[in-house]
Amino acid sequence: MQDKLYEFLEFEEEYLDYLFKIHKENFEEYFCAHYGKWEEKRQFKSFKKMVSSGNYKMIKYKGQIVGMLNYQPGFNFKEALIYNLKAKKEDKKPPAEMVRPAIFRYLNIDKNYQGKGIGTLILRDIVRECKDYAITLKVYRENLLAQQLYKRLGFTEDDSTTDDTYISMHYTKSAKITGYRNWHIEKQKYIEEEQE
Repeated sequence: MQDKLYEFLEFEEEYLDYLFKIHKENFEEYFCAHYGKWEEKRQFKSFKKMVSSGNYKMIKYKGQIVGMLNYQPGFNFKEALIYNLKAKKEDKKPPAEMVRPAIFRYLNIDKNYQGKGIGTLILRDIVRECKDYAITLKVYRENLLAQQLYKRLGFTEDDSTTDDTYISMHYTKSAKITGYRNWHIEKQKYIEEEQE
């Protein structure tokens, strides 16, 4: 099996200035289009707090730090059904934290490394990893390149949560995003399938 060309590393403060530079290069235009002036000191302080939260990983590609991402795995709907049934709480809703799509919040790659397939490679691996989960993300409306990438990998626009700033997209191949309204119906279907 071939080794991956990339790996995710914990954030290290020595890379803060570099990561902020690529954040600014990739997002300043979109930010200003919706929120007004980019105030450098304020943006830097906000970015530092964001990447220090523990949810952001650095992307190392062929030995070089090239960007960051924030990706949170989802929770399988079937696992929540099983939990619910074993706990004999048949009329209760599942624990909220057990029914959640994977959330892809942030992908930022140095412009010098864009066009090399790094984003595609990472997203393909995440889609493969999430075969039992749905994936949801938001992208700036003006960021057409990112939208094209997501659509190429099978993401579709979700009109119900799209707004003037962001386009919401989701990926659901073998998974489903099921709201609490459908909990009893889905639970009954699962019970019937298991009894066959």
